Amino acid sequence: VEETRRFPATFYDPARLSTAFAGVVNDNDQANGLVVRGNSPNSLIWRLEGLDIVNPNHTSNAGTFSDRPTRNGGGVNILSAQMLGTSHFYTGAFPASYGNALSGVLDMRLR
Repeated sequence: VEETRRFPATFYDPARLSTAFAGVVNDNDQANGLVVRGNSPNSLIWRLEGLDIVNPNHTSNAGTFSDRPTRNGGGVNILSAQMLGTSHFYTGAFPASYGNALSGVLDMRLR
């Protein structure tokens, strides 16, 4: 997590930090929904301390048309990279124990 300080314009957001990986982009500039290898942001699973998180964002309707809330994106993430101890981002060949993930898994642990 200490290496994340060198990335510009990420605001310590784990989703924005994940765009440094190959094949990962933001859905749009106003939200932090992750598109992994062309898959929908809804097929990404967020996990914290081994539990699935539905939507780790304060404003899930930011950057959407007609202010409809999204399932996996938003303007401001509730988790900061400063409070994370470790994070693992799987974009393919992730273990079957992660369940219904289609595009990727962002598995995080607190300090």
